Amino acid sequence: MARFSPSKVRKTTLSQCGFTLVELLTVISIIVILSSMSLKLIDTVQTQSREARAKSDLDALGLALEQFLLSNGTYPEFQVSNKNLSDYQDKRGFPEEKKSSEALFLALAGWHNELGEELDIKAGSDSSTRPKGYINLADFRLGTDGAPSELRKQLRNISGKNPNKPNGLYFIDPWREPYLYKFPILPDQRKSQIRRRLDYVLLSKGPDKQISPVDSGDYDKSTWLSDEDAGLDLADGNDENIDNLIQGPSSQG
Repeated sequence: MARFSPSKVRKTTLSQCGFTLVELLTVISIIVILSSMSLKLIDTVQTQSREARAKSDLDALGLALEQFLLSNGTYPEFQVSNKNLSDYQDKRGFPEEKKSSEALFLALAGWHNELGEELDIKAGSDSSTRPKGYINLADFRLGTDGAPSELRKQLRNISGKNPNKPNGLYFIDPWREPYLYKFPILPDQRKSQIRRRLDYVLLSKGPDKQISPVDSGDYDKSTWLSDEDAGLDLADGNDENIDNLIQGPSSQG
């Protein structure tokens, strides 16, 4: 008579329920491939979302500039030597770029006039000394070179009823780089030339955070100020800098 052996049953059950080494490696390979595909998809979606946000910001800023033009007869000027702008001495990025974005911010927020001069903000009928600007500040991201606590302090200040003029705040794009603004396009343009050529350049450097191509060593702190079109040939579809997100020159140029 055959005898029942529990140990044999356990061994048979374990061998039937387990995975071979080949099966385990196959499953791991599939998981790795799916994870890689998911990461690429997430990165693509994030890039598209950031590009859409940057284009939306540029459109909104471009509209605000047209409103500024209607009210003042010209776009706000940006001069690096303007003493009403902050003095950026940090090593992160180029100070001139941050100054250009700060000049745009202060003009569109109502703190500066078309010449970059500080306006005398008087209290209105509601006793508020808030400047009457051309944008809703809550629609844009702002950056500063200070610590996060300094940024929060500045944001609380400008959201108050009687804010002080902000210091060192500028528009930033989804890649945390300043939006670049230039008017007049050439630094040595004078009033007659500005009136004759009424255009500006406003752009985000895009995902690569470069105006010039990544493989170009020509970009330095003076490029943005010295080149007439900031290295951009808008008429040339083969321009290597076409990845920059651009609003401008204006349609009136």
